[in-house]
Order: sequence, then structure tokens, then C-alpha cells
Amino acid sequence: MSIRCATAFDLAQAILDNKHLDVDYKTFSRRTVRHSKTLERVEGVVVRLLSGVLEFPPGARPREALRAIGLERFAPPLLIAGKIDLLGADLSGATPLISGSRLRRQIMSASGSRRRMF
Repeated sequence: MSIRCATAFDLAQAILDNKHLDVDYKTFSRRTVRHSKTLERVEGVVVRLLSGVLEFPPGARPREALRAIGLERFAPPLLIAGKIDLLGADLSGATPLISGSRLRRQIMSASGSRRRMF
């Protein structure tokens, strides 16, 4: 058995064990086979292995089939911590998605001496 085939079996088994739930494509691949791009390279084989056990939409491409079971490829979030100076930044068109238990934004006045926390 080739390494590629063994890797595809590992990924397919992890999906059957529901280890793909609540994680993105690359995180799942990295946690399962220690490389973030492996699933991309063998997704067709993985879907063929799973097609006898799971139901996929008829005629779906491998990535669409994996998306149907909750494994989606998307960019990971950008996580920022610490103080951020947004002085002069035009954020009128920004629609941030912010998560966490506490959010503190600090805006410096033009002189930099007064701070307003909210």
C-alpha cells in the first residue's frame, strides 16, 4: 500500500470518527496527518473511500462532497491580541467578526495624550 493510500485511509477514518466536525479543511488535515495540504491532494481518494459508507450529493465533486458533510475549506481567522492604534483609520466599510469574552478598543486622540476606552 502506498503512503498516499494509507494517508487517505487515515483521513477517511477520522471523518468516520467525526473528527472533521467544527474544524476547517486545513486544520483537520494537519491534526489528522500532520500536514495541512494533504487532504487537498487526496480528497478524491478520500471521497471514494467514504462513498460506500456516507451519502454524498449525486455528481458532486470531491470538495463539494466533503462540504456536504461539514468539512469546508476557508481562510482561517486572523487573531489579534494587544493594543491596536486605529487613529485615523477609516473603518466605515469594515464589518468585523469579533469573538471573545471581552473586547477593548483603544482610540488615541490626535495628541496621543487622551485615551478613550469603550
